[in-house]
Amino acid sequence: MLARAEATADRRQVAAKFPALKTFDDFDWTFQKGLNVQLVKDLMTLHFVEQGRPVLLLGRPGTGKSHLSIAFGLLAANRGYSVRFYPAPELLKHPYASLADGTTDRIVARLARVDLLIIDDLRDIPPRPEYATLLFDLVEARHLKKSTMVSSNLSVKQWGRTLGNPVLTASMVDGAAFRRLMERAHVVNIRRGRSYRTDGPDASPDRPPGLDLEDEPRPEET
Repeated sequence: MLARAEATADRRQVAAKFPALKTFDDFDWTFQKGLNVQLVKDLMTLHFVEQGRPVLLLGRPGTGKSHLSIAFGLLAANRGYSVRFYPAPELLKHPYASLADGTTDRIVARLARVDLLIIDDLRDIPPRPEYATLLFDLVEARHLKKSTMVSSNLSVKQWGRTLGNPVLTASMVDGAAFRRLMERAHVVNIRRGRSYRTDGPDASPDRPPGLDLEDEPRPEET
C-alpha cells in the first residue's frame, strides 16, 4: 500500500510539471524577516485547497515566491490533490493559440478542474489584450470551486499593463470578478522583503546589497 501511495504521489508530481523540486524543509525561514511565517504555516494545512480559496504571493524578484509556490504544490500533490504549475507566459499562450481553432473553452474547462493551479511570475509576458480576457475567464471558471495561487512582483493594480489590457484588468480590480477573488484570498506580502539573489549567501560580491536586476533602470528608462 505504501509503495502504491508513493507511486501515485510521484505521478502527481510529474503531472504538475514543477521546474524544480523545492520543499518547506529546505526553505530558509530566518532569511526573510518580513515574511508572515505563521500565515505560511497555517496555509500548509492546505485548507485553502479544500475551500477553493486563492492565494497571492507578492514580492520583488528573489524573495522566495517561486520556492513557496512549488513547496505548496508538492505538499498538495503528496496529499492527493491534482496540481499544475505554469509560468504565467506559458499558461496564457495555450488558450491564446486556441482562439484560432475555437478550442479555448475546452482548455479553460480542463484548467478549471485542477485542484491547485499555480501561476508563477505574472510579469514577463507579451502584452496582448486577449490575455486579460483569458485570465478573467479562467478566474471565473475556478471561482468558489478550485484554488488558484498567483505569484507576482507587481501590485495587482499593475497587472493591466503587464497583460496588455489595462481597461479590462482595471474592471477586474475594481469590479465583481476581482472582489470575488480578493475577498477570499490569502495574501502573502513580501514586497519589501530581501532578495536571495542580492542579499543571500550565494549573491555575487560584485553587486551592492539590496539591488536586484529588476531594480536597475532599463535602457529606455535611463
